[in-house]
Amino acid sequence: MTTNKHTTTDLIPLIPQTIGAQDIQTVNARDLYVFLGIKQRFNDWITKRIEQYGFAQDIDFIRYYDSSSENPNPPIDYFLSIDMAKELSMVERTAKGKEARLWFLECERKVLERSTTRVLTTAEMFLAQAHINIELEQRTAAIEARQEEQALQLAALTERQPPVGKFRIEDWLRRHHKPFLPKTVLSNLRAICKSLEAPEEFRPDGYEHPCLYFSPYTIAAAYDQATRQLSFFSREAAPGYHRRG
Repeated sequence: MTTNKHTTTDLIPLIPQTIGAQDIQTVNARDLYVFLGIKQRFNDWITKRIEQYGFAQDIDFIRYYDSSSENPNPPIDYFLSIDMAKELSMVERTAKGKEARLWFLECERKVLERSTTRVLTTAEMFLAQAHINIELEQRTAAIEARQEEQALQLAALTERQPPVGKFRIEDWLRRHHKPFLPKTVLSNLRAICKSLEAPEEFRPDGYEHPCLYFSPYTIAAAYDQATRQLSFFSREAAPGYHRRG
């Protein structure tokens, strides 16, 4: 890791760094942040952009902080590849962003001109191709890891959601303001629901065991059947249901 000192006074300073297996020109994200005139806090802006666009550490950027600093929480610098800096400039959709993107394109053109001033040896060409292959493999692996992480997060969220469009019997009774049912009637109602439909199981937070969920049509039909013969049933006199907890 080199220091934060740069060797140019042009539009946005370029700083030589090593990212992955390559020695390349980079941009300090703080310099880009200032040039683009971002109003958001720097740390919030850079972390959000990295997550939002799937940039990968040691492929698109590296992080650096001064470990010798007396500050217990030294500021973290992000050194970006020109490709990443160019993309960050483009997504801002501002005049400054367009100006920065054109500057980075010009930097890339100059680097290409310098690299073609002499003929590369066979060994150098093989080495350059190897670096490109490594970078592509690293980028692909990072993207696949990110996609797998997002899939696991989505699966975890899905697992914690009750079945869509289905209810616990008690929740359905509360929703429709039904009077209190004795345990024997409630047990009969549950048995009728099971005979009409295979229930889905889900354990809500705070419950030790899974609860049974049925479609509202099944519960309504079972409710009519279970309460049809109850001559003592009275909505006004019966206590209501209370939500658990």
